[in-house]
Amino acid sequence: MASTKPTEMSAAQRKKVVRSIIASKYPDYDPVLAMVEIAQCTDSEAIAVQCHKEVSQYLYPKLKSIEVQVEDNSKRSRDDIIERLKSFDTQNIIEGEVAH
Repeated sequence: MASTKPTEMSAAQRKKVVRSIIASKYPDYDPVLAMVEIAQCTDSEAIAVQCHKEVSQYLYPKLKSIEVQVEDNSKRSRDDIIERLKSFDTQNIIEGEVAH
């Protein structure tokens, strides 16, 4: 049987071959569990964060960003805001409360 070059294999075939090679040399190897162990045992916060980030991809779906558009109908100029602030009665402030 002629061997097939990796470039001539489908992605599924390449994964199967790689899994087979790893399983033959390391029968109990699980990359997800290995990352979890590294994350729990490392003194490096950066390495732990990266491991958690990688493992989470196997446990949770990746969320897509959503564009939110807000129409601001209350556009006030800086001067309008300052004038409004001046109208507060600062004489009767009682522990953080402002009388209007």
